[in-house]
Amino acid sequence: MENQLKAASVLFTGCERDGVNVLDNAIRGHYVEALIWASLEQHNSTRPPGSQWMNAGVGWGPWDLQRGRNDIGSRVRVQIKIKADKQLWKPQKERPHEYSLGWNEKDAPKYFERDFAKDVFGAIEKPPSYRCDLFLLGWHGLRPEETARRRLNQADPNEYDFFIAGANALNNAKTLRVQAAFQKYGKAKEEPWSFSEIPEALDAAADNFLLSSSVEMQNLA
Repeated sequence: MENQLKAASVLFTGCERDGVNVLDNAIRGHYVEALIWASLEQHNSTRPPGSQWMNAGVGWGPWDLQRGRNDIGSRVRVQIKIKADKQLWKPQKERPHEYSLGWNEKDAPKYFERDFAKDVFGAIEKPPSYRCDLFLLGWHGLRPEETARRRLNQADPNEYDFFIAGANALNNAKTLRVQAAFQKYGKAKEEPWSFSEIPEALDAAADNFLLSSSVEMQNLA
């Protein structure tokens, strides 16, 4: 534990860039995902047995979180994507800020099929697929209407804005612009969710997904 704390103090402290405490790209995603999972794990005490949130790998699995077990009629899979406008390096030119959604047109690597717990998480969907039902999108930086920076520390989860997008609504797109997330996928137009609101927001989105999926199945019957 002593070595873990030493490493964490280095990896998760960040470095100053233009007045912002910036985490490395590879670290930032895992860091925020782990904090989200910790929040959901605590939230599980309010969930009924068999309908609790599970950690599907935090960066390793084909999706990050899952509510419910392997039954396709009651489970919801969530992929987390984290984006920030300040990096440790300075880009040569300004590019649009967008999430890479990873629309998968190839089979999952064989080690997923071999090592993933199908009795817990269920089978991995065949391509083409996002292999998740919901995207939880986190953003650290200027909002579309802002010109003055208010968020200065990427290690503070309360400085992030969050959005929830249903995979079916994304029409197989491989990317989603941050500005579009603000427009469409917050709790209201131009109003994202905060870190503290994630458990309840994800529960509501998961319930809506299961309800819409049930209606679709009934219409096909």
